[in-house]
Amino acid sequence: MELSHSGARYPMVPLIITLASNLSSRRMFWGLMSRWTILCAHSWWR
Repeated sequence: MELSHSGARYPMVPLIITLASNLSSRRMFWGLMSRWTILCAHSWWR
């Protein structure tokens, strides 16, 4: 599948990334990104 469709399926992702990047905690930011990437990977495998 194309990776570009993720933007249309998850329109709130850019907002979440912006809010997370504004936080001083980079651990939480990368933790959320890694978890979201894993969830997307699992959904693509199905």
